Amino acid sequence: MKSLRKAIVLSALILVSRGIFAQSFSPAAVKLITDFDKTRLELTTFQDKADSVKRIDQFIEERTSDISNLSQEEKCVFDSLVYMEKFTYTVFYAGEGKEHAPVFKNFKNQLKKYAKNPGADKWTHYTYGCIVSYWMAYSIPDILLNGMSVKGMYEDSLEKDPNFSPSYLMLGQWYFYSPVIFGGGKEKAKTYYKKALDTAVSDTDRYLANMYYSQILFELKEYAESSKYLAAAKSYCPNSQYLARVAEYNARGNSMFEMNEEKSTIMKKGSEYKKEKNW
Repeated sequence: MKSLRKAIVLSALILVSRGIFAQSFSPAAVKLITDFDKTRLELTTFQDKADSVKRIDQFIEERTSDISNLSQEEKCVFDSLVYMEKFTYTVFYAGEGKEHAPVFKNFKNQLKKYAKNPGADKWTHYTYGCIVSYWMAYSIPDILLNGMSVKGMYEDSLEKDPNFSPSYLMLGQWYFYSPVIFGGGKEKAKTYYKKALDTAVSDTDRYLANMYYSQILFELKEYAESSKYLAAAKSYCPNSQYLARVAEYNARGNSMFEMNEEKSTIMKKGSEYKKEKNW
């Protein structure tokens, strides 16, 4: 009997050490997050960005009961995703609106704690990477210090789910904006944007993956293929205001990435810094 008890205790310790007792997100939490993700397509159809913010607030009000049942980790992830989406329609570009930096830092610190858990959910690792990306955008030194670690956060989420399209999309972003000397480059970005497209399961994923893949093709001067994938993106959200602007810039001979750089202070600084360092 004693040997049996010892075996049970030993087995329990092994399970704890491997993080097996740590729970992934509940089905209800995953549904809440995916429902919010679906709403993101609707947000891009409003001409007035204030209406997009109102729709986010409406979603929160409608799902108050579901939100109240989230665990602390689930709520931190959900709140982070909501905050980033609101930021998109109020401040527009990472690195702008410095009053938001402390909020991103707070989310970063909370998510770091949860991500250390071996049983952390894929959404935790993914959201951690996104939040760190927003936070570090306020400082070129922070980008240099934390840029490599962000890549690992998305890779951690893919260890939990090798078919998680949002993380492939963000890795595409990482490779696009990272200097070649650090392993970045447009061809590598293209590979990951294509993986995001190949693994997309929701209309939101398909919309984003087609749009980003079309724009990396545009950067690589594969214009006919670029138009095809941009049209595919439009099929998932015909009234997207953002996509309409991308199409306008393409007609002028510029990609979405150039459009964003034109409007974003941090992207301009990053581009100038890379040129200065000959990266």
